[in-house]
Amino acid sequence: MTRAQTVAHKTQRIGQVLLLGMTILSFAACAVGPKYKAAAVPTPPAYKEISNWKTAQPAIRIWGELVGNLSRPSTQRSGTTD
Repeated sequence: MTRAQTVAHKTQRIGQVLLLGMTILSFAACAVGPKYKAAAVPTPPAYKEISNWKTAQPAIRIWGELVGNLSRPSTQRSGTTD
């Protein structure tokens, strides 16, 4: 075996050992930690609605009133509205 072959064989062997070590460490990392326990939260017996709720009223009735006609390019807009 030549010196180049010996160096190549050692390098390959080191790579294999490192790969095996990293694989073992990555699997071990998945198993670290205690078992998860969900916190005890009291669950209400039923959903309760507030009796005096009302439908939301938007502040702006029509979006177009605020922004104007956006279908025209900005270069063609004039001071007048359609």
